[in-house]
Order: sequence, then structure tokens, then C-alpha cells
Amino acid sequence: FVSTEEGTGIVHTAVMYGADDFELGQKLGLPRKHLVDLQGKFISEVTPWAGLFVKDADPLIIGDLLERGLLYGQEKIRHTYPFCWRCQTPLLYYAKESWFVRMSALRDKLIASNKTIHWYPSYIKEGRFGEWLAEVKDWAFSRERYWGTPLPVWVCEQCQTKKVIGGFEDFPESASGNRYFIMRHGESENNVAGIVTQNGESHLTELGKKQVQAAIQELKRQGSLDLIVASPVLRTQETAALISKALNIPIVTDERIREVELGSFEGKTAAEYNAWWTKSLERTLDRFDTASKGAETLRDLTRRLVDFLKDIDRQYQGKRILMVSHGDPLWVLEGAVRGLSKEGILAFGNTSYIKKGELRAVPFRRLPFGADGLVDPHRPFVDGITFSCACGGTMRRSPEVIDVWFDSGAMPTAQWHYPFENRSKIDGGEAYPADYISEAIDQTRGWFYTLLAVATLLGREAPYKNVICLGHIVDASGKKMSKSLGNVVDPWKIVRAYGADAVRFFMYTISQPGDTKRFDPQDLDRIVKQTFMILWNVLAFWKLYVPKNFQLPITDYRLPITHLMDRWILARLHTLTKIMTERLEAYEVTSAGRAITEFINDLSTWYVRRSRERFKDGSSEAVATLGSVLGTLAKLMAPFTPFLAEQLYRQVTAHCPLPTTHSVHLEDWPKVGEIDAKLLGEMAVIRQVAELGHALRAEAKIRLRQPLADFEIKMPKGTLDQALLDILVNELNVKQAHLVAQVEERQGYILRSEGGLTVALAFEITEELRREGWLREIVRHVNELRKEAKLTIRDRITVYYDAAEAGLASLLASSADELQKATLADRWEAGRGGVGKVLEVDGQSIWLGIDKKGKM
Repeated sequence: FVSTEEGTGIVHTAVMYGADDFELGQKLGLPRKHLVDLQGKFISEVTPWAGLFVKDADPLIIGDLLERGLLYGQEKIRHTYPFCWRCQTPLLYYAKESWFVRMSALRDKLIASNKTIHWYPSYIKEGRFGEWLAEVKDWAFSRERYWGTPLPVWVCEQCQTKKVIGGFEDFPESASGNRYFIMRHGESENNVAGIVTQNGESHLTELGKKQVQAAIQELKRQGSLDLIVASPVLRTQETAALISKALNIPIVTDERIREVELGSFEGKTAAEYNAWWTKSLERTLDRFDTASKGAETLRDLTRRLVDFLKDIDRQYQGKRILMVSHGDPLWVLEGAVRGLSKEGILAFGNTSYIKKGELRAVPFRRLPFGADGLVDPHRPFVDGITFSCACGGTMRRSPEVIDVWFDSGAMPTAQWHYPFENRSKIDGGEAYPADYISEAIDQTRGWFYTLLAVATLLGREAPYKNVICLGHIVDASGKKMSKSLGNVVDPWKIVRAYGADAVRFFMYTISQPGDTKRFDPQDLDRIVKQTFMILWNVLAFWKLYVPKNFQLPITDYRLPITHLMDRWILARLHTLTKIMTERLEAYEVTSAGRAITEFINDLSTWYVRRSRERFKDGSSEAVATLGSVLGTLAKLMAPFTPFLAEQLYRQVTAHCPLPTTHSVHLEDWPKVGEIDAKLLGEMAVIRQVAELGHALRAEAKIRLRQPLADFEIKMPKGTLDQALLDILVNELNVKQAHLVAQVEERQGYILRSEGGLTVALAFEITEELRREGWLREIVRHVNELRKEAKLTIRDRITVYYDAAEAGLASLLASSADELQKATLADRWEAGRGGVGKVLEVDGQSIWLGIDKKGKM
């Protein structure tokens, strides 16, 4: 009883009111007697507090001890205690008689099965779950409730013998000792005419009489009959009369086994009757509750036939009874007495519908028939089943129901109605074991355990191969969500605000599966803005440059790829595919999801940004590459963001000439292509160098649009191709970038080193560089005006300018061709026109205006 959490002290023990107390009481031989009733009140023997709720009696008991000088001391101690989650009433542990399953005898088998399971996080396997199995307790299997799966144990009232019923076939046959046979009438005139009738005066045909004679010979071989019960319809009466005459057996006519009530279809053709069922019902199962006007449902028919048979069974003892009736009544009767469900009866009718003149023996067991005539193995119907014990006493079902966790644990086999059906699915490995299961960490004592427990009890292997064990969701401050605390999140409001995909992606990526997840809407906002919107902007950018009638060469990369940036983004995409495939196969969902975010960032901030000029120049290779990347990315994202991925897929495949599926979710998972590891490594160096260069610009307080003369790089080893250096020239807006053996501090340069790299940036700005910077600033202003006017790249404009400074005006006049290309303009004209405003370029005032002139 000493622990690091609770420390030491005096232990109070009450044998019947706690698991540890009970075990200690058993060891010490303490009496096991209840002093509290099921309402939590002291019983009459406990004076003077009889009838008081135990918690209300606490201060009275303390007062009594104090008055008698028996109180050593008192103080308040804070400790954990169970309360009702709904009304906060303090609860009592209460020892009660129960049925147990001795799981402790299976401890070694449970532990052995657990060793075959792959757990994620891995520490759960030998930790929380493994420790639970190592100390596994016997399963308190029964519950004193009304609703639930009845405990299938019958106990003799006299000798206490117990019998477990494992299936309907284990129920004893009827106590009456009767044996039953069913027979459908022989072929009749209405059968030949294709007419359905419940009352018609249709006689047996000659073939029908022969069918009856064959049945009579079979009855003679099986032994004598005692009674024939027949439908009142002529064709069944004639059939019964032939048998009665041949075997000298009395006939009893009973309305309850007449033909099914046909209602408005009386006298119609069988084709019309069957067509109505096909046309009017969404499901065949609806036949149990739907019928044409004035007709019987199958539920009505089943109830009528089963009530008849139960009544007959009460009337007669030790008789051999033949029931002569019609196709539908005998079909549902036979299905019901076999214990079939509605679905089972319909399936039985498809395969085993009784033929005209056919004779069958039908066993009649004491099954728990419900009010509708169908077997219902629940209370109260199952409680009515009693049978005799060998000692002469009566066996009755023990009234408890089974712990509902058994229902959950039996799911892998119960969902297939195994072993009564689908044996090959389970025993052949098609539907058992499951590839993986995912639930929260509390299910180590719940579903994870009961699934394994039931499988072990059945002598089967573990019911699942892999487990993703999840942490719980708490609020942003780490508190458990509770209505009483007012911190519960309405999921529908969150979905409406951010979308279901954002919630889903949050769950995958915010933390490892086993970690507690703090739910903060700001995280969803960040996902939408920093992942989804960035991706959508990339898609929008691509669609801007997709020419009319462009045909994307599908996402298998058979197109020739030559440009460095295209080769790099495809290598990144193949790397992403490889990472996601490997991690998802290892059930590492979080790292797979985070890899998507990293790739989208690379796609937008590096590939698209460094490829803009190529798109403007109409590069079909760039358009095809980006389209192919987006198409494959849609497939990779599909398990994580199904709606976003579907829309992305449809937008891209609208330009795809080859056959595609109707949905990204019907596509195959992408295959890993060739990965250019050398290029990926070199590009990583270039990006690191670029970061150093941007840091130097920031240090010198020189904006990126201002060109600079020189950028030097000293690498610890290796070299860089000129194509890679050209990327740096454009990225850093310098006239040249080159490798040097040594970087030295000198006038006009600033230096920075990191990770073995040293770079130097020339920060002095010549007049020529300054004027080039003015042009870039002016291009930016014009593009902002285009954006404000909501123009697209296909909109052509005329640009008007009015510069007060002669030097700036002269520069604009001499650079008109360059400016026209950069701003998608047809002309640059001096003067004022269109829509414009006064702007500033390096401290100089300039008026810029644009006028839309049409589309490309």
C-alpha cells in the first residue's frame, strides 16, 4: 500500500468495497458480508445509521468515535475518488457475484500473440499494453442489466448443473416429442395458367397427382403419420385427401396455413405479381414490412405460421404430423424454425424454395421466437426457454447479460456470422486478421484488449497485424474537453470554418499519433494558409500559363526533361513518393503528412519562383512538368486531404489527353521514379548559399530589386556547375556568382560563413546598377497596377508615364522594349492616360498609368 504517489500512513480496509480490500480480506480470512445495500445506504443491522447514505453518515460516525474517545485524530486528505460522470454523485465499489472468464490462465498466450503485433508508437507494445497483459485479470463477464447479449448459460434449479448453449442447434427439440413434415401441394391448374390465387377453385393437374403419389411412397418409407393439417384451399385439400386415403390418416383443416394474402393481386398473373415487387421495393428486405393493397407482408405471414406451429406443438404429444400448405407459407415457416434472420430467410428462398409436391422433414426446437415469429435470442424471449436436467430438475437461463466489450471483441468473426457462415473468409485469411486497427490509448484496456482476448479464447492468432494507438484531444491549454468546463469544440463549426480536410490534416500532422493533441483553431488556420492556399496558388499559377488545347503528357514523365529546375522538382517529387510510401507502410502517418507540407513549400517558394520567367516565355516543358507534378501530388495527398486532392486532380486532368479514372481515389498509388541524388544535394547547397546571400542583403539594407555586381562563394569541397550558379545570379539579383579559392575581407564586400560555406557580396552600387534598379522598381509598380485592375497575363495594356526628373524620363524612353516585355504591354508612351497615380522610385516622383487594350 506504500507508493511514491500516496506515501505511507494508516490503511483503512473494507472487504466488500474495493478490489484491493477484497483481495486483502481473502488473504487474512476476514468476513465477507455487505453492510451497505445497492442504494448505498447502511442496512438495518448497522445501528444507529441504518437507512442513511454512507457519505451522509461520515460526519456522524466521526462524531460517535470522538464521543467514545476512540478517535486517534482527524484531518482532510486529498485523494482520487470515483464520481458519476453525469450527476457527480460519489460512487462505491461494491463486491457482487458475477460470472468470470479465467483470462489469467491464458496470460502466456496473450503475451505471445502480442509479440506478433506491430505497434505504433512502439513503446505501447511492451509498455502500457504489455504491462496490462502481464498482470491480466480474470474477466468479469456478466452484467445485471436487461438489454444486451444474454449470457447463454442455463443452470439447473435443483442440482446446479450448468449447460452453455453455443448455437441454435444446441437448444433441445420440442418437449412435445412431435415430429413435423411439410409438403407443398402438387401442381394445380392455376400453376399451369401462371395465375396467383389464394382462394381459386384450382384442381390438381394429372402431373400434380403424380407428384403427390411420389410423396406418399416416400412417407411410407419413413414410417406412419398420425395427423395431417391442411390449408383450406382446394389444391391443398385435394393433396391432403390423396395422402389421407392412401395412409388412412385423419385431416385437420387450419386457416392459419392458408395461402399468403394477395390483396389486389388476387387472380392476376404471376409475372404481374413478381414485377410489382421488383418495381415497388428499393430492397428485397422490404418485403417483410411492405405489401400491395390488402395483402400480407412477409412479417405478417411469418407470425401467422409460427403461431400456428407453436399452438399445434402444445396440442399434441409424441405425434408425427404432416402440414400441407403453399410455397410462400412453407418457405417462411421453414426459415423461421431454422432460426434464420430476415436476410437468411430471403436467401433461403433463393436457394431452397420448396417445389410443388415436395416433402420435407422440419425439426422444431425450443427457440426464442419473438412477437413477429422470427427468432430473437434476447430478453425476454430467451428467458422463456427452459428444459429438463438429467436429475429431473428444470434448467433456466442465468438472468445476466454479457459485458458489452465481449460484443466488441467478437467483432472480427461476429460480423461474418462465423462459424455459422463464411468459414472460408475467416479460416482462409481473406477477412482475418485485420491489417491494422486504430483507436485511442484508453483502448489498451478496451477494444485492443478484448479483440485479442476473444481471439485467444478461440485459439486464434492475433486479430490485427498493426496498431496505430492515438493520444487524446484536449483543448488549447491542455485541459480535457468537458461540457461542464465549457471548452468543448463543435466539430461542425470547425468544419464549416476551415473545411474537413484541414481538421483531418491537423490530426495527422500536429503531433505523433500517440501524443496528446492540443486543439487550437489557430493551427487549422495555419494549415489552410501555409499549406492549402499555397498549393492552390501554385495551381492557379499553372492554369494561367496552360495554353488553349494544351495536352498534358500524363504523369509518367515520358516527356523529355532537360531543364535543371524541372529535373530537380521531379527528383524532389520522387523523393516525396519514396518517403511517403515507406512511412505509410510503416504506419508513420505524421512524418508522411509533414513531408507533403515541406514539398509544397519547396514547389512554391523555389521551383515556381525560380521558373516564373520560363512560364512567361511560354516554356511547354515547364508547363508539362508542373502539371505532372500537381497530378501526382493529388494522388499522394488523397489519403490525407481527400476533398482537396479530388479537386486538384480534376483541375489537372482536365488538360490530360490519356484515359483517367473518374476520381483520384480510384487511381493507383504513384510509383517511385529515378531520383537524381547528386542534383538534390547540389540544389540544397545552392539554397543554403542563397539564404546566406539574402542575409547579407538584409545586413546591407539593400532591397532585392536593386542589382549588385558580384557574389563570391568559397566551398569546403566540391564544385558547382554554371547552370546552378546562374540560379544564384537570378535569385540574388547579382551580375555574377562564382566560386573562389579564398574569400577575404576587403573594401566594398561583406562576408558571412555558415556550415563550412563562406560568401561575399559586393554592396557598392554604381550609377548603371542604380538605373537598372529603377527599372525593376517601375516594373513592380506597373504590375501592382495590373493587379489592382484585376488583369490577367492575357490582358494587354498601354503604359503611360510622366517623370519629373529628366534622367528618369530618359531612362524610360530608352528602355521601352525591355519594359514592354516585362509588363506585358504593347506600348510605353510619355504623358498621362488610362488609370494611374503618382508613385516614388528611389526618392523620385513619377506618374504611372495603364490602359487595357485587349487580350493575347
